[in-house]
Amino acid sequence: MKIHHLNCMSFRRFAVLEVTHVLLLETQDGLILIDSGLGLGDFSQPGWAEWLVLQLDGIAATPAETPIRQIAALGFDPRDVHDIVPTHLHLDHIGGACDFPWAKIHVWEAEIQAGLRPAGWLGTFSYFPARWKNHPGLTSYSMGKERWFELEAIPVIERADVEIWLVPLVGHSPGACGVAIKGKNGWLWHCGDAYVRQIQVDPFKPGNAFPWLTRGLEDSMFPVTAREKIRKILAVHGDQIEAMCSHDPEFFLHSKNSSHIPTPFAGSPPVDL
Repeated sequence: MKIHHLNCMSFRRFAVLEVTHVLLLETQDGLILIDSGLGLGDFSQPGWAEWLVLQLDGIAATPAETPIRQIAALGFDPRDVHDIVPTHLHLDHIGGACDFPWAKIHVWEAEIQAGLRPAGWLGTFSYFPARWKNHPGLTSYSMGKERWFELEAIPVIERADVEIWLVPLVGHSPGACGVAIKGKNGWLWHCGDAYVRQIQVDPFKPGNAFPWLTRGLEDSMFPVTAREKIRKILAVHGDQIEAMCSHDPEFFLHSKNSSHIPTPFAGSPPVDL
């Protein structure tokens, strides 16, 4: 299996150009997307609320950053994308799935229910279920008795060269999950929006993502419970797991899989996992 690192929505937060880090897995049996950024429809036919959210987010993306365009630019046939595994169903993580109506989307049932019945203003301006609720490949998973290391988890894909689990990291959304990917060299754990900077999940010396914010404000934006769960797992199993998140531009640029990407952010050369 090879992993291609894609940025599928550039935006500005606190005047900093940020990324939306999507993984494209190149497996023996086809392509798999972990998250899907924005889709073509988010640019060509946004609803008023979607448009407002993207403007408030400081959207700096173009249709060229959509996964379907990037996959084609890499020389792949987009129809070879057979599976999409989102960390959660907020617009910037599921919008691109609409461009792959033939793919299967793997989602924990708690997140589907949260997305269908958004709670409060945050839910209303984060979930846009009209984009995905009628997707023919939407597949719901309930929690069983399986464990990924010490955590409750749901196995969703098992193939010759890849194994993928949904690991609940509730906080940023009611059904948010980290997507754990096993290759021949260990685990890569895409934790979505459970955190936004690697320092937040340092198992020994955690710090603030944005030092100029009060700890309380940062914790209200990025709830601490999921981060603590990640730190505990990394403290014990950090030799087997590499954790990542969606919106850390430094990690995107300097990780071993994407160390030569100039700004503006684009895709990276593939690396075996």
